[in-house]
Amino acid sequence: MIRSPSHPRGAIISISAPLLRNGFNVVTIAHNEDGVPLGCDITRYRRSGSHIDRLPPQSIAIWNASEGLGMVSANGRELMRKLPPDKVGYPGELIAATGWDSDRLYGIVEELRWLGLVHVQNPDRPRNHWRIARAV
Repeated sequence: MIRSPSHPRGAIISISAPLLRNGFNVVTIAHNEDGVPLGCDITRYRRSGSHIDRLPPQSIAIWNASEGLGMVSANGRELMRKLPPDKVGYPGELIAATGWDSDRLYGIVEELRWLGLVHVQNPDRPRNHWRIARAV
């Protein structure tokens, strides 16, 4: 990521790709429910002989946690209030505490993860088993 001293809140993300005959990238922009861009996921596909291999995705966040505090949505702030420091929250508990459906909860958790405000301790598990903790 490239930042300018004259525009400290701005950033340029530069992603390179091979020549098309050697592979390509799929870039997906993540944003919160307010439309604020949070980062991008890059899925890389590379030619290997006669087939194309899908490489593990890479994620690039736009904001750091201190900037994230100013970018978070109203629902994100509400969820942060429901997550006490030094305690793990579980999706079922957070759905009950907020009254949101599961899709909304996971969307807000993803927003907070991109902003560096929460950490999912076991992201490889199914979402309903996530252990969610504050990062700040």
